[in-house]
Amino acid sequence: MSFKSAARLAVPAVIAFAAIQPALGDVIYENTTAYLGSRSFTQLQIGDEVQAAGSARIVTELHIGLSMQGFVGTADLQPRLYANDGVNGAPGTMLWEGSLQNDVPMSGGDDLIQFNVPDIEVPDTFTWTIQISDTHPVAVGLPHYGPPSRGSSPSYAWFGNGTNWTKLTDPNGRSVDFMAKAVARSSGGGIALAVTSQCPSGGGIIVEWGGATPGGQIALLFARSTGSFVIPNNRPCPGTTLGLSTNQLQIAYTGSAGQGGSRLLSSNIGPGVCGGWLQLLDLSTCTTSNAAQIQ
Repeated sequence: MSFKSAARLAVPAVIAFAAIQPALGDVIYENTTAYLGSRSFTQLQIGDEVQAAGSARIVTELHIGLSMQGFVGTADLQPRLYANDGVNGAPGTMLWEGSLQNDVPMSGGDDLIQFNVPDIEVPDTFTWTIQISDTHPVAVGLPHYGPPSRGSSPSYAWFGNGTNWTKLTDPNGRSVDFMAKAVARSSGGGIALAVTSQCPSGGGIIVEWGGATPGGQIALLFARSTGSFVIPNNRPCPGTTLGLSTNQLQIAYTGSAGQGGSRLLSSNIGPGVCGGWLQLLDLSTCTTSNAAQIQ
């Protein structure tokens, strides 16, 4: 894939974790106050369906409560966000898949683990999940908390493999809600990226953006899927978290953001690019746009 006058450069397929300052925003869901005395365990994805409060829907942080049952140790963790547009209201469309985080430390208590989310828009009702693996020295579970102090959640949770889902309910009729918090910002402001194309057959594509630094330089990045790639120290904007994975990650175009911070590009693509994702990186401010799918 190449745009007119494009500088196509390879990006190292290396995930480097960096300390990111918490993003400013509104808490749209919080359930962190009252432990109910039980936990849930599975090697599948597991998480909670929530109804967000307020009007902010661009998620920037997800905090998930986990417990290693009184032991100090580590676990590998991978978070995801889903829309509840599946069969009978189950998780359906995956909105975001975070990168696998290895050897996350566990204190033995109820740890609220923060995951930085790269500006993913969610509907009013959505489901977050966590997949836990390679735990040492014992299994890690999700502590049951409730009721939520911000937003709401039904009396059940979900677990499954990403395609097939089962409701997790309590045989005694008690609510099954997990310790969690979600932070989001409003959709106003920031860099907006839009893509229109002739996919799935390939052909013409138009990429348009606004809100970048007027007259500044930008990089337009392509990847096969979304994720949480952190730009390493030997590249521009080190420590910035992209909303893209390392799968075929590359720079599709570098150039001017436009006199007003807005611009339109047009080109042709083959069908193999369809289904991939684009994101704009403002090289002046190291801010990113939304991730837009080529479809």
